[in-house]
Amino acid sequence: MQRDYRLKEACELAARAHAGQFLPGSDTPYIAHPMAVGIMLTEAGATSDAVIAGILHNAVEAGQLSLVEIEKLFGPLVLSLVKACSEVDKSSSWEERKRKTLIQLQETDRDIWLIILADNLNLIRSMAKDYDLLGEDMWKGMEPGRQEQEWYYRGLLEALRQNFRFRPCMFFEFEKLVKELFD
Repeated sequence: MQRDYRLKEACELAARAHAGQFLPGSDTPYIAHPMAVGIMLTEAGATSDAVIAGILHNAVEAGQLSLVEIEKLFGPLVLSLVKACSEVDKSSSWEERKRKTLIQLQETDRDIWLIILADNLNLIRSMAKDYDLLGEDMWKGMEPGRQEQEWYYRGLLEALRQNFRFRPCMFFEFEKLVKELFD
């Protein structure tokens, strides 16, 4: 079995990039999110390049890591995956950025599909946990609010469903959580 030592480098780089950051509204170190994405991608049989991109995509969004650094360290394929799965340009509204993601899924490859699914599954797991604790009060003060979140997650579910016949277990968990939160 050949090992890809770039995965270790990606984990260390992401840990440095997210040092001192915490998940919104919690005392959980932010690095837990990209690491969870990387684990889900590994379990789904994603390529090493996709796992690396999944681990690093938030480091770029947060401005802690440049696209130039990613290409230098991990090559053009990882760079293209990170660019496809990151919301680097924050000048657009939340809705415009999410609409871009939904459109992108209509013409994407398996690696991008998996990264977007893993990233959003990890986010909706947190939302479902909060909902179990707080019920409808969870939506109070959440920006974007319930309606916008529902629009995005239902759109994402439909885009993921339509564009690939291959569906790893995490797709079905995502589908279940969307229904639980918004039905």
